[in-house]
Amino acid sequence: MSALILAAALLDASRPLSAGLWWAGSVAQLALTLHVLRTLIADPRFEPGHVHPAWCIPIVDNLVVPLAGTTHAPAEVPWYFFAVGLGYWLTLLPIILNRLLLHGPLPPQLTPTLAILIAPPAVAYLSWLHLGAAATDPAARILLHLATFQALLSTVQTGRLRKLPFTLSAWAYTFPLAALTAAFLAAAQSGLSGYRPAAALTLGMVSLLTAGLTARTLLAVRCGELSRPEPAATGIRGLDVRNSADLRP
Repeated sequence: MSALILAAALLDASRPLSAGLWWAGSVAQLALTLHVLRTLIADPRFEPGHVHPAWCIPIVDNLVVPLAGTTHAPAEVPWYFFAVGLGYWLTLLPIILNRLLLHGPLPPQLTPTLAILIAPPAVAYLSWLHLGAAATDPAARILLHLATFQALLSTVQTGRLRKLPFTLSAWAYTFPLAALTAAFLAAAQSGLSGYRPAAALTLGMVSLLTAGLTARTLLAVRCGELSRPEPAATGIRGLDVRNSADLRP
């Protein structure tokens, strides 16, 4: 994902460097997607208690490919990655909601990953525009408003989220907000009213959040917090959610 994002960022500055990063990132993304889905399908140890929003990341990263892919590859290549990312996001979302709604809250160590649900519709909106759609296209508006709603849903949980102990998973708040900011900026540049101030607001939020998390992470490193064993958190059927990380594909 980092290579794909850098490829999009460097598109105007250095076309050859952007192309190299994009091709390397796209090939790696294809291999990662196949590996992750094969593992999820074949490994019998996975249970509902192991599910959390970060499961979206390896699959939804396919939606990042079209951001620079429309420049570096034939049209069918970015469309392929977009179809895979969108289709499997829509497949994973009900599974994640089932886990959240019917199997109890996430353990504190994983609760910040709820913010990740902002990213898929925001990135899908950006990719949809890069693939040639207009900002007023019905599908574009649906994706943008889904991202906005998910951000509002995260906002109303701020009071509870602020009480959580600090863990590295708190960094999960940053990249979804960055994706939402980019989506708002694209909407504003397309002439949709109201999105310029919204983009300024989310840009300020993600900038302050990144600075705060950087300082807090450095403090945690200095105090040795990151090397301490995490307390066990029990999910459904007595699962030790702390150790369930070993089951990640």
